[in-house]
Amino acid sequence: MVSFIAVGILLYTLPFCIIAVHALREYLKDREDSKKKHVFYAFASWSVGFTLDLIGALLVAPVMSQERIMTINILFRLFDAFNVIGLFWLFIFLKDFMPQLTRYVIPTLVHLSITLIVIFATPASFHLTTGTEYIIDRADIRNLAIIFFWFLYWGVIAYQFWSYSKLMTHKVAIRRSQTMGIGAVSAILAYIFVITAEAFQSMTHAYLAEIFAILAGVVFYAGFVAPEWLRRMWGER
Repeated sequence: MVSFIAVGILLYTLPFCIIAVHALREYLKDREDSKKKHVFYAFASWSVGFTLDLIGALLVAPVMSQERIMTINILFRLFDAFNVIGLFWLFIFLKDFMPQLTRYVIPTLVHLSITLIVIFATPASFHLTTGTEYIIDRADIRNLAIIFFWFLYWGVIAYQFWSYSKLMTHKVAIRRSQTMGIGAVSAILAYIFVITAEAFQSMTHAYLAEIFAILAGVVFYAGFVAPEWLRRMWGER
């Protein structure tokens, strides 16, 4: 039986994959545009990470061999790694719009490297709650490393997108920037519930984390892809 967790992962993986494909198509049209390249790197990283997470979720079963458990733990570890890598590339995308952030690129790269070392050097596992539903158990230092990276850069991105929108005059551009800011806040809320699900051993919090992750995916789709009908609606307001 497929778990609700796996269904949720699929639902938030799809919009991120769609954005990655869209970003790749846009980048191939203009390879000199670093903004399009960095958006593709960010959403491609998340798409890979979420897909590995989905495979891990589908492998979870009431009865599993030790080898299967080890495989799932590796997939979940890679999911954490690609999550922070994607966030790094989105920060680089933000730098393309705001050259004043360039001086923070090297410190951010160092921070990313330290976070990845912690992710791969610390233990993590998962445990079943009911049936094929599960909660991931991460080492405290690993949680702290991911939380710090996640909150710091998503917070910067949310603030900068919203602030940048105030400098714009075109309605569609303003709405797209604000929408990206909302997506960043949704991503922060998703990880808050990931951590509280583990802290309180609550499947309700785990489901809330997935709801906010789905919301982030949908909102980012609106901001980064912005279908024509949505552009028209924003332009008319």
